[in-house]
Amino acid sequence: MVLMKSQCTSISGIGFASCGILLACIILAGVCSGCRGGSDEHQRTAEKPATQLGARIEPGFPVTLTDALGRTVTMPHKPRRIISLAPSATETLYAIGAGDRIVADTSVDDYPLAAVALPKVGGYSDPSVEKILFYKPDLVVAFRGNPSSLIDMLDKLSIPVFAIDPVTVAGISDSIRDVGRLVGSSERAEKVSGDLERRVRTVEEKVARLHRPAPPGLLEVWYDNGVTAAGPRTFMGDVFRVAGAKNVVSGGSSDYPRLSAEAVISLNPQCLFLTEEQPKPGMVAARPGWRQVAAVKAQRIYTIDASIVSRPGPRIAQAIERIETDLYSPADRRR
Repeated sequence: MVLMKSQCTSISGIGFASCGILLACIILAGVCSGCRGGSDEHQRTAEKPATQLGARIEPGFPVTLTDALGRTVTMPHKPRRIISLAPSATETLYAIGAGDRIVADTSVDDYPLAAVALPKVGGYSDPSVEKILFYKPDLVVAFRGNPSSLIDMLDKLSIPVFAIDPVTVAGISDSIRDVGRLVGSSERAEKVSGDLERRVRTVEEKVARLHRPAPPGLLEVWYDNGVTAAGPRTFMGDVFRVAGAKNVVSGGSSDYPRLSAEAVISLNPQCLFLTEEQPKPGMVAARPGWRQVAAVKAQRIYTIDASIVSRPGPRIAQAIERIETDLYSPADRRR
C-alpha cells in the first residue's frame, strides 16, 4: 500500500511524523502477513504423506549381498512378505525376530510350532512357482538344494531370491548374519549368531582340556541297506569335528558317501551316531556283519534328533553339545 504526502497531511490533521509511524505499521503488517503465509505453506508441505515427498527411506537399505550360489542379491527395502524354502531358513527367520513376516514355507518345516501352521508352497525339493507367486513375496530365502530352475524363474520375474548353504559351523553364524541384514534384523541376528559362537567355543574348550585323542566315529544320516554318512566337508561333518569326534569317513568324491557293510567294518568306528527317528541299538546290531564293528561291540550307539543336527541353523549348538556329552564320559573329564 502506498500513501501520498498529501494524503498523509489531510487525515484529520495528522502530521508527517505521525503519518510516518502509520506507514511503518502498515508495511510491517504486510511483511508479517507474507511470513504467515509462508509458514502455512511450510506446514501444509510437512503434513503431506511421505509418498508425496518421495520414496520412503529405511535405515540400512538397500542391502546388497552375495549368496551361496555366487549371485549378487539386492534388497531395496525391508521385506514384509517373506517365503522360506528350507527348514533351516525358517528357523533362522523366527530366531532373529522376522517370523511374523513369513507368509509361506514348505511342507517339511516343523520348527518352531508356528511354522507348521503357515501356508505351504510345496516340498523342499519341489516347491510350486504358482503358489509362490500367489503369496506375492518381496523376498524368497532359498537353500542351495532347491531346484535351480525355480530360482532362475523367480529371478526372471524380478523376485529377490537369496540362497544359503553353510558348509561349516562358522558358516552357519555367517549365514544367520546375512539373513539378518537382508531382512532388517541385524541386531537380533548378531545376538543369535554370537550366542551360537559362544556355545561352540565352550564345547571346544572342554574338549581341549581332555588331553586325549578324539574317538573315531561315524555320523549316520540315513540307512537303507547301506549307510549314508556325513563327510568331513559338510556342515554335519564339521559339527562332528567341533564336538570332539574324529570322522572315520575321509574326504572322498562325495560329501555324503554311501557305505556298504564291508566299508563300515573296515572303517571300524568306535562310536556311532544315528539321526533316524528313535532307532534301536538292537536293530543296528542286526545289520549284516555289523556285530564286528567296535561301536556295536562296546554298545556306543547314540541317537540324535535329525531336525537339530541336519539343519544348518541356530539350533546346531544343541547338536554339538549333545554329541560332545555322549562322546566323553565323566571319567574322561576327570583325567
